[in-house]
Amino acid sequence: MKDTVYERIHYIAEQRGFRILEINGEPDHIHILMEVDAITSHAELANVLKTQTARRARKLYGETLLKKYYWKPYFWSDSYFITTVSENSLKVVKQYIQNQGNR
Repeated sequence: MKDTVYERIHYIAEQRGFRILEINGEPDHIHILMEVDAITSHAELANVLKTQTARRARKLYGETLLKKYYWKPYFWSDSYFITTVSENSLKVVKQYIQNQGNR
């Protein structure tokens, strides 16, 4: 399912002209380092990513894998965190994301 979610995120980014610099996560969350335009609101971006990935995952796995673990009517929590990254911290953030799941 992870691959499905990541593929959908890449698809959304491509459709909107965004560039994913890094993506990785843990079983319960995802970190994405992405270059986006200046006019897309953070709330809209989070909403689009969560809505489209949830729909895709439910379509493909709704009656199999998801049924056991995601029995509630929502796939993602309603929280998210978005921040900007400067050129000075870009390398550190990329390394942090790359190391997700390597504990």
